[in-house]
Amino acid sequence: MQGDDPKLTGADVDPLRQQLFEAYDNWLMRQCRERYDARGKRWQRDYSSLEAYTLSVAANRERLLAMIGGWPWERGPLEPDTEEIATTDTYTASRVRYTSFDDVRVDAILIRPHGNGPFPAVLAQHGVNHTPEQICGFTDNPEHSAAYHEIGVRLAKHGYVVIAPRMIGGYGEDRYNVPNIPSLRSQEQGRAQNQIHRKALLIGQTIQALEYFTLSRAVDYLESLPEVDNDRIGLYGLSRGGRAALWLGALEQRLQAVVSSAWFNELSLR
Repeated sequence: MQGDDPKLTGADVDPLRQQLFEAYDNWLMRQCRERYDARGKRWQRDYSSLEAYTLSVAANRERLLAMIGGWPWERGPLEPDTEEIATTDTYTASRVRYTSFDDVRVDAILIRPHGNGPFPAVLAQHGVNHTPEQICGFTDNPEHSAAYHEIGVRLAKHGYVVIAPRMIGGYGEDRYNVPNIPSLRSQEQGRAQNQIHRKALLIGQTIQALEYFTLSRAVDYLESLPEVDNDRIGLYGLSRGGRAALWLGALEQRLQAVVSSAWFNELSLR
């Protein structure tokens, strides 16, 4: 006579889950270390001039873009519209909406210092589950912006035009760091990003390609503003925005300076 169906506990299952995680993680870490020298051989940098350097890394830039799915979309009309949020003694803040590609409209916060310019400009990119309002310092709860030290508005007060585009995720209501957008709040943290990424994979794309193209379009928008010095456009990103700074900094040649705050890690030294 057979016994009852087995009832396994967490004590039975958790070690197996941990073992599988460590197996994948250890394998990937070995691959990162073993391929470090091989990756270096893929670069044939020519430092004889700026033009020569740009040409020498062009193939690497193309491979990086292809790795995330490419940018197959046309850079059509931006069709921007703006709505003023506030005007102070030093700047005017607005919400701007522009077309990234096809019918995808993106909103961003734009802060313009008073004066004639031309001004340098900074694309300020927020992190995971955060928002343009937070990185600019425009929230009703100081804790919401604590990680960013109000970098957006501080840059504007120092004479920079600032644009802070929205990436997937963000908080809502009066709670800090609600895991998801309103329609997905009952789901697990990160569901919004995961849902977009999974659907993108079905058409040979990634969420990185979608979002970095949208950020590149923000550079298009900055270049359309008469008060912006197109030769002085940079990017500052924190956390997931720091990842965007590293990747878009490699893909977008119009960026003259890039700051990645967090995200970066030298795996070969771990």
